[in-house]
Amino acid sequence: MTAPADRNDDARMAWDGVLRGARLGITLGAALIALGCDGGGRPDTGFGGDAAVPATINCTDFCQRSADCFVDLCDEDTSSTRYAGGEVLVEQSCLSTCTDPRLQAAATQASWNCLFQSTCRQAFGEDVCHENGRYSCE
Repeated sequence: MTAPADRNDDARMAWDGVLRGARLGITLGAALIALGCDGGGRPDTGFGGDAAVPATINCTDFCQRSADCFVDLCDEDTSSTRYAGGEVLVEQSCLSTCTDPRLQAAATQASWNCLFQSTCRQAFGEDVCHENGRYSCE
């Protein structure tokens, strides 16, 4: 996900930094689990769709959502439960690089709502929120 065009450069850099950290967390979590998968071209099972949108933009909810989606998508992609239980590692890694002020300065309410209202595959595999959402289980 990247900051929308109407955000200032500092906010864009902050948003990119937070998401880079989250991606690093997801990648690190995957490395710690030592498994692999690819996110492209998979059917959408609907997991995570229409989730309650947290009232405030914050790292705790962002990292939890990212970790839950990561584990579910990678389990779906591998037709396994290899990633089950890995949410904590991924979430902790994400939280270690995310700060609420940076995330709040960079995220829009629309992108926040989209992250939670879309299915995980829509948000991270298909980028329906148009925020450069993606995942990799390498």
